[in-house]
Amino acid sequence: MIYTLRIELCCPLAIVALGYALNPDGSKHLLLVQRLETALKFAKQLLDALIVVMGGVPQNNRTEAILMAECLIIWEAVLSHQ
Repeated sequence: MIYTLRIELCCPLAIVALGYALNPDGSKHLLLVQRLETALKFAKQLLDALIVVMGGVPQNNRTEAILMAECLIIWEAVLSHQ
């Protein structure tokens, strides 16, 4: 589930991507990948938006938020070189 939020007083637009339980081996569940893809789609439309990833239940010593952040960084690097 993806939400956009604008706090008018002090902060730019934020895209909040909620986590989803990782597989027992620490890999991404398909729903988590879809949430990341949706967040990236919004980010391409809202260029000044912050992306906030959520999720803190570890599987194989990794949390959803860490894995999501890593994926978004890698995807952005790949897309910027195309």
